[in-house]
Amino acid sequence: MFDSENLEFWALWTDLASKRPNAIPYKSDFSMKILKRFLPNYFLAEWVDDHLINRLVGSALDTGFGEAHTGKNFFADYTGAELEYFTALWRSVTHKPCGVMIKRTIASQPEWRLQIEGIDLPLADEDGDVKYICGVGKVKKTFNHDTDQQNLQSSIDLIEYLDLGFGLPTKLLSPTRFYPI
Repeated sequence: MFDSENLEFWALWTDLASKRPNAIPYKSDFSMKILKRFLPNYFLAEWVDDHLINRLVGSALDTGFGEAHTGKNFFADYTGAELEYFTALWRSVTHKPCGVMIKRTIASQPEWRLQIEGIDLPLADEDGDVKYICGVGKVKKTFNHDTDQQNLQSSIDLIEYLDLGFGLPTKLLSPTRFYPI
């Protein structure tokens, strides 16, 4: 169902988590040496107030998106229901904490879509505060010939919550579609 790289990254995260008293790896546990094979598809984001700031985005992800995302507010391009959905989704990763495996589609042009598949997992700072999200993902461009989808802005095609030992959020979000207003 999900790319083997997602599962390998989850195994790495789980191994590092087993060495921490709060069962959440620290951001500093993910050294460049440990991340080497994942770096092109790796991302790290930090909650700063109500903004999710991309601290590091791998080169394969930037290439897939067609622009650099490091330093960018993840929510910069979202409004309305889409902003509320993504805020709730990624808040749940750090607040519960839990992981998510997700497949989503972004309509970049009327004739093509970006399909994104990845895993998102929580990280803590050196004080144990869970305020980072890390993971790996893949982006691919697909061409759209389905007229039903031509007005689609984006969609969450599949979401699977991962219980990391803390339970799951009380409100689990379901796959959904967003259309321009």
